Amino acid sequence: AAAALAACAGLVVIAAARRVARHLPGPVGARLADLPPLVRAELLPLTLAESVCTHFATALAGYAVIRGLVPDAELTHALVFVPLSMATIYLPISVGGAGVREAAFASLYATVGVPEQAAVAAGLVMFAIQLGVSAIGGALQVGWPLED
Repeated sequence: AAAALAACAGLVVIAAARRVARHLPGPVGARLADLPPLVRAELLPLTLAESVCTHFATALAGYAVIRGLVPDAELTHALVFVPLSMATIYLPISVGGAGVREAAFASLYATVGVPEQAAVAAGLVMFAIQLGVSAIGGALQVGWPLED
């Protein structure tokens, strides 16, 4: 619920950024003023729904992986731990989240008694899945590029 509220707040901030930019100090206002204008606001709810579905699918994949390693793993834990762990790829402290993602899996799943080895293995498998899906998308883009 907190993540959904944060995402909605982010959408509101993005939608209003250019309007409030002139009221904000120096570099913050300048950065917000440089954002492109929001042209089709009606697509924001669809975009939010697609994002939620994507993260839910990732959490389900993570649940399948961890459940294969730890048979008594719970879906509710995966719905929280997997998206948080996978979000570490966006932190600018490693290349593609290498190591950080696995540490997040280990730390979060340790709170519910999952062995560190199983959690790290799950993180590595999730990384492999991510690479595989990205490779397929890259190959499709090369073979059938999007037109402007």
